[in-house]
Order: sequence, then C-alpha cells, then structure tokens
Amino acid sequence: KNKFDIEKNARTLTEIELCNMWLYDIDGDKDLKDSDTIIVDGKKLNKTVFNHFLPKESFESCCDVVLESYLIGPTYFTEKTWKQIVLERPFIMIGAKGINHHLRDLGFKLYDEIFNYDYDLEDNDLVRLKGFWAQIERYLDLEVSEFEKKLKLIKEKLIHNRNVYIEKLSFIDKTLQQSADDC
Repeated sequence: KNKFDIEKNARTLTEIELCNMWLYDIDGDKDLKDSDTIIVDGKKLNKTVFNHFLPKESFESCCDVVLESYLIGPTYFTEKTWKQIVLERPFIMIGAKGINHHLRDLGFKLYDEIFNYDYDLEDNDLVRLKGFWAQIERYLDLEVSEFEKKLKLIKEKLIHNRNVYIEKLSFIDKTLQQSADDC
C-alpha cells in the first residue's frame, strides 16, 4: 500500500542520493553475472548496490527484528542496526551479551516502553536468545493498529537516536578529515 519506488525513494545511510544509473535495468551490462543481480518489481538491478538499502517490504513494517552478527564475542554493530536508527524505526536486537546496553552507553535511547531488555544481559546465549524471542512473541497476536499506538510513545526517542547517529557520523568525518590534513 505504500508503493515504495526504489528508483525514487532509495537513500544511503548517509542520505546521499544514489545515482539512478546504478539502479536502472542492467540487462545491457555484460560484466555482471546473474548472481550479481536481483529482480525487483520486474527490473534487474545491481545486487551489490541494492544491498546497501532496505527491501521495499521493510518500509511496510512499523518495527524490526535485528539479528546482529555475533552472539559470542565482541559487540559489533552493522548496517542492520544503523538502518533502523536512520529510518527512525524501533527495533529489537540480539547480538553479543549487552549489545543493547552498549548502544545506550553510546548515547542512544532504548525503547523501554515496548521491550524489556533484561534478556540482553544474560550470560547464557540460549537463555538470552529465548528472552529475545519472548519479547517478540508478546506482540505476535497484537493488532498492528495497537502496536502503532505504542510507537507514538517513543517518537522523541526515534528522533533522538537518529540525531545521535548523525552527530557521531559527523564527528568521524571531521576526525578523518583532520587526520588526512595532518598527513
């Protein structure tokens, strides 16, 4: 019902417009193998470029489930987390022990009004995973309209988190530019 159009609505994580020529039907490009392409709405697109964006179905959801790369080991945030923050969409995440709390330590706000993050601090990976599932299962039978009401409670947090992300990205850009200038 939202009719997301990848050619008109695609944005990178830094919100720089993507060159449309990368998204157009690429049947004429002989250098790409079929494994390097994806069909979306009947058009063959460069999969490498397309992978930097969320699929159109994602824009029809009001919340996301993020499965980060590691359950054991370092806390590591990928585009799976950052895309949700940039799009101002709440999410529940599982990863290494304490990953949600580490996000909070970086200045982001958790969505305590919706999720209980106690599972995040569990030492046992299976117990942590079951706690994560329990948070999702709480909402499986809830009407979408009811869940959308809960989202209104966290609108300011969603905006805050996006602003924190942009600030951190700007800081990194400035730091890298200063390092380049010093060289």
